[in-house]
Amino acid sequence: MRLQRLTGLERDKIENEYKELIARIAELKAILADEEKVLEIIREELTEIKEKYNDSRRTVISLSEDHLEDEDLIPRQNVVITISHHGYIKRMPVSTYRNQKRGGKGIQGMGTNDNDFVQHLFTTNSHHTILFFTNKGKVYRLKGYEIPELGRTAKGLPIINLLQIEQGESISTVIPIAEFTEDAYLFFATKHGVTKRTELSHFANIRKGGLFAITLREHDELHGVRLTNGKRELIIGTKQGMSIRFLESDVRLMGRTAAGVRGISLGDDDCVVGMDIVEEDHDVLIVTEKGFGKRTPIEEYRIQNRGGKGIKTCNITEKMGQLLL
Repeated sequence: MRLQRLTGLERDKIENEYKELIARIAELKAILADEEKVLEIIREELTEIKEKYNDSRRTVISLSEDHLEDEDLIPRQNVVITISHHGYIKRMPVSTYRNQKRGGKGIQGMGTNDNDFVQHLFTTNSHHTILFFTNKGKVYRLKGYEIPELGRTAKGLPIINLLQIEQGESISTVIPIAEFTEDAYLFFATKHGVTKRTELSHFANIRKGGLFAITLREHDELHGVRLTNGKRELIIGTKQGMSIRFLESDVRLMGRTAAGVRGISLGDDDCVVGMDIVEEDHDVLIVTEKGFGKRTPIEEYRIQNRGGKGIKTCNITEKMGQLLL
């Protein structure tokens, strides 16, 4: 084919494309100018889709029943949490501790520095909420999985890296919570003998910086907290050897920031060193600062009204020293 003829064919092709585009533009303008034509095209396209996909739906479209969050992807497992006196904390699987026969040396569960020792040790679930109560009356919270998992011989991570604990604060009580139910309560006792009972649900939402769990009077500190069901009995002991057993219901329900009421009347230079829930058929164990201990049946501690001086649980002598717990 000669070059002149080839050029002519290309020119005819371009002119034909131009005429088609002009006709298409005119057609589209006519459609846009006529609403009836637009609707007719929509009807035709929908009819065509209906005929093409006229089989039964294979998938079901519905609202999701299970909303997955990052927490749902973390495996649930039973764990051991250890906290040292100097504030080091760590998490380990329960399987780390193998069954052993009694009387042995055991295995090392936590590495510690000089003058440090394990102060809190308990088992819980990695998805349970853990409440940390401090001597200043504040409460903080963590999920079990938020505590770092470390080896058996590791000393742990400083708890101030996980909780915004202020200077001078120390952990006095740790309570794992599986669920914040309406029929559960927290019972508080301070070193000056003040007690308080508050619904557990008041502590379901705790901000990162913590909340005040009890308003402390001057020079007082929070000694301990226990999880109760509202129908238990409590026993409180002091360093001068006094104790009192009373009904939990003797302490009315109070708000989160309430200061509480008197649980035991203290003598001069006396303070609370122990508080626990009474269990039937159990014994009361006391330990003195000189290393003496005594176990007494709980039946020997009669129920009294709260706020009294209580009864003597131990004779304090120079040889024995004062009560530690």
